[in-house]
Amino acid sequence: MGGIKFLQQLKRKWRVLLALEGIIYAAGFSLFVFLSFNIQAIFALLIFFGVIILTILALRPWKIDLMRTARLVDRELDVAESSAVLLVEMEPNSSALYQLQQRKVGRLLQEFSGNINIPHHFQQAIVFSVIAGALGFLIQQTSTPETADLSNDSSPEVIFTPEDSTIEESVEARIQSLTLTLTPPKYTGLRTSQENDPNLEVLEGTIVEWKVEMSLPVESLSLRSGNRGKEFKKIGDNTFSGTWRVQHSGFYNFEFLHDKEKMVSDIYQIEVTKDATPKVEVLGLDQYTRFSYDDQKEVTFSALVSDDFGLDDVHIIATVAKGSGESVRFREERMDFINPLESGAVQGDLRKGINLDSMGLTPGDELYFYVQAIDNMEPEPNIARTSTYFLSIIDTTDIEFSLEGSLGVDLMPEYFRSQRQIIIETEQLIKDKPNLSEYDFNFKSNELGFDQKALRIRYGQFMGEEFESSMMNVDAGEGEHDDHDHDHDEHGEHEGEEDPLAAYTHNHDHENEHNLVEDEKEEDPLEQYKHIHDDPEETTFFSISIKQKLREALTVMWDAELYLRLYEPEKSLPHQYEALRLLKQIKNHARVYVHRIGFDPPPIKEESRLTGDLDEVNSRSRAERLENEDRYKNIKNSIARMAVLIESREALSASDKLVFENAGNELAGLAIETPGAYLNTLQQLKQLSFDNLPNSELSPILELAYRGLIQALPKPIRQPAVSDANMTQLKRAMLTEIDPKSNE
Repeated sequence: MGGIKFLQQLKRKWRVLLALEGIIYAAGFSLFVFLSFNIQAIFALLIFFGVIILTILALRPWKIDLMRTARLVDRELDVAESSAVLLVEMEPNSSALYQLQQRKVGRLLQEFSGNINIPHHFQQAIVFSVIAGALGFLIQQTSTPETADLSNDSSPEVIFTPEDSTIEESVEARIQSLTLTLTPPKYTGLRTSQENDPNLEVLEGTIVEWKVEMSLPVESLSLRSGNRGKEFKKIGDNTFSGTWRVQHSGFYNFEFLHDKEKMVSDIYQIEVTKDATPKVEVLGLDQYTRFSYDDQKEVTFSALVSDDFGLDDVHIIATVAKGSGESVRFREERMDFINPLESGAVQGDLRKGINLDSMGLTPGDELYFYVQAIDNMEPEPNIARTSTYFLSIIDTTDIEFSLEGSLGVDLMPEYFRSQRQIIIETEQLIKDKPNLSEYDFNFKSNELGFDQKALRIRYGQFMGEEFESSMMNVDAGEGEHDDHDHDHDEHGEHEGEEDPLAAYTHNHDHENEHNLVEDEKEEDPLEQYKHIHDDPEETTFFSISIKQKLREALTVMWDAELYLRLYEPEKSLPHQYEALRLLKQIKNHARVYVHRIGFDPPPIKEESRLTGDLDEVNSRSRAERLENEDRYKNIKNSIARMAVLIESREALSASDKLVFENAGNELAGLAIETPGAYLNTLQQLKQLSFDNLPNSELSPILELAYRGLIQALPKPIRQPAVSDANMTQLKRAMLTEIDPKSNE
């Protein structure tokens, strides 16, 4: 019943509202505790869930049932007529009057679309949460004044540790103030800024100036980054200054001397951002565009260019290729856009039009070009270019054809070149139509249709089809049928019908019809299981790609012949042009071009050509043994030494510290590729290299550094192993002689 569904939906909504009310109370109380007592977030979360459970137990949303919901409906809705409870408590055997009232109320509640006021205390819960949060915030601010004072100190405190940690009275060393002035490269146009954070993220080429004020007088202060160092200049009693042009990402730390005691700071990171290359996009132009001789050989396009700090120049590099074969000539030109881009512009929309006729291109010539954008980066700008676009004029007058050099015979006969003659005669027929009678026009059109058919059949021979019937079977699947090919029915079903083309034809197709013998064939039950190599459908002199194009040409010829037979040469002409285009592609399929670059070979001395004199030709040979440099030599040595020190618990020697320092330099190179991944291991290697750690601190640091170095090493590439199966002594000796390391 619709009324029961209404009560069930209202019951679920009432329960959800009570649960949300409990969540709001829990959120306010948890926020108050978190801010007032400054506890950890995990404990505040536990309190939040605990209060939710308590409030839900107090509100008891599961007590909301259908009867209680029905009473709410009777109390709030007049349309229920105080009869909603009948939907819940009335039994099936009640009186007819009760049942009628029940159905009426159910229908009214089902059609009811208004709102009903559900009892809740959302406003009180929200007010409680806001007051609790504000009270907790006030308590936090008034109870921790020391934290507020510390937050006003913008200079981070850099703690130094002595190299020799065994000194009982160590100097309390720290940087009182640290100011970093960042000067971006001039070409970016960015302003100089100041930072206090030693961890830097700057643009490539930025000049960083450190101004350091020490808390006590020191002898010298320097900055170390890997194997490089930079001594700071003393500009005051306790103030030092130094500059560094940042080019690569890496790590650095501070060092200073006080009473001949060397002290080092923690390691800090420098992350360098590379200048982005320009972005170039060409719109409104296909990558390959071909023009016929009669087309308007002009293209227009636009180029969208952008860069992060500005562009210096955007232009077009075009190459004109004229001629063919070994006589091809190339000419390179630089072309500018109609609306050139201003130097320093961040983005632009440039337009250009290219007219091939004005550039002197003739049929068979080609134009290749790409758009090149150069930004204003110094000293070496970034250069970006688009892919190459091709513009070419189809050369339909070139009739020369050649196949691969391994094929010593030109299989293309002379009648392959007759498609152009059919096109010329068709155009002349269309031009002479007003001056010809209907009989002469239809006669010439039908004769051209026969010529088109003869050409199609001859092409079919190069597809392995020696008879017209094969061609008809091949193209029947594509829906191409010719009325002229069915003038004679083999079964004599239309023997008495008159041929409508008889008056216009020489009947080339059936001159030898009386000599034909009907060929009766029996169906071979094994036909579907045979693999026939001489199937005319599959037999061809050409590769698959040439065969596919030749099949397309034959299909187009069917259409051209059809309209010629129907005396509509205007509709046949587009198909003839398409057939000619496909034939030209077939002829040029195997043509090989020299790589299109301007290469001039050195001149050949005719007096010494083909003489066989090799006196001045010296042979040169050189034997080299190439060995792969181990990039992780010091890391591997450190791992081996750490394993010994962990087992023996010996003290560190001077040579051990040098090995660990070199390992740290190698690890810094790896850390540049993945910043932050090896920072802890670098810090531990620094402590092992400079600090005289007691045995109680040395062992844990060694173990941590040992694990970090092992994880830093790249995973070895598994080489194919030689199986010991069937391995004779002679085979093993031979493999050992070839590669002594392969059987270790």
